[in-house]
Amino acid sequence: MHIDLSDLQPGAYATIRDRAPWGLMKKVARYAGREDLAPDEQDVLSAAVLSHMVSDWIVQDEDGRAVPIPSQASQEQIDMVDGRIIVRILNKVRDILAGVNIDPNSGTASSTS
Repeated sequence: MHIDLSDLQPGAYATIRDRAPWGLMKKVARYAGREDLAPDEQDVLSAAVLSHMVSDWIVQDEDGRAVPIPSQASQEQIDMVDGRIIVRILNKVRDILAGVNIDPNSGTASSTS
């Protein structure tokens, strides 16, 4: 799925996977239904989502430097990206993950997308 981010940063876009990989689904399942995530847990989950779901992007940091895709970028590099860009990507991924039905104990986890 292509996400146009040019309204937030000229020429910026992200490509995210249409389906969540199993490794990410397992991580998300650990936090499913919890509304009391500690800030460190939220950071771990967001980093995993970005790393697993963003397959391509053209994004610059606040100083105008190109940032590698999240799976290849350091946390410091990701932290320097405009927060609105990260939030938009996470919201799109949340929509994709909302269509995933996981019971990690059943062996029948499936994607409805």
